[in-house]
Amino acid sequence: MHLKSNDTLIGYFAIATAVENIQKLKGFHYHAFGEGRWFPCLHLVNVAVRDRYKGRDLGKILVGTAITIFAEIGPQIGLPHMILTPINADVIPFYEALGFEPYDGGARMFLPLQTAVQVVEQERARKAQIDALSADADAEPPAGANDSEVAEPAAGIDAPIVRQEMALPVVSSTS
Repeated sequence: MHLKSNDTLIGYFAIATAVENIQKLKGFHYHAFGEGRWFPCLHLVNVAVRDRYKGRDLGKILVGTAITIFAEIGPQIGLPHMILTPINADVIPFYEALGFEPYDGGARMFLPLQTAVQVVEQERARKAQIDALSADADAEPPAGANDSEVAEPAAGIDAPIVRQEMALPVVSSTS
């Protein structure tokens, strides 16, 4: 993620394909390999935001972008989960709020593909609803209408995927 004004890097994330031991995530169906002990997944390896830009939901935007990528490629190449290892206990509530669940004795977290797909679909539907309301707001109101009759957009889920809601202008997100 860069600032438009001077191309300063303000944040990034890294993802990689990985394998996980089936015994660590019991109760799920996997396309196992390696004598049935392993399954493929997408690993959110790193998320970082420069200190001076923290507290502006940029981490949510970066993780939301990674979740969107996962939701798009996971079904195509058979990745049932996105996994990560929290850097410390303080970030666990951040990831839980985005749908990740603890596993491996709480040392790691995972996001099921189905959850990622649902989050992305809900966010796209919410954005479409907001866009439609914005378009309606630009149109002439019917005769006799007042502001109290205009519908408010639904609060929707607290998904991090909408980049244009960011306070800073963004040139690109890197993956």
